[in-house]
Amino acid sequence: MAMCPCLILDTNGAECMQDHCFQIPEVKLDVEGRSVVKRQSRYVLPCGYGGMYNHLERGEGENVQWFFDETTQCCVWVAQPKEGVDSIQRNEELCFDYGEAYWDAPHRRFQRPKARVAEAGA
Repeated sequence: MAMCPCLILDTNGAECMQDHCFQIPEVKLDVEGRSVVKRQSRYVLPCGYGGMYNHLERGEGENVQWFFDETTQCCVWVAQPKEGVDSIQRNEELCFDYGEAYWDAPHRRFQRPKARVAEAGA
């Protein structure tokens, strides 16, 4: 496990750091038939080793999961060994799924790893 302090970014900061920041979704609660926003959506930039993890599509062997801790304003990275394995091996690459929003950005649409494979086969 690793904890990385985060910088909370405004929209301009998120645009400048779009390849490195994470969008934390808003939290809504339904209270007596009304929707209440508990926390607005925000962008965070993990410091330290937070930017060192690579992408691997969900279900393809990713071995790290991340969470945002509201109390400490930190991203928490948790090792999640592959099914049937007790631990992550020494020197094993740490990866998680960057998510659809990352790959759907206009400047990155054709950079998705599977898109490159499809282009090469065409």
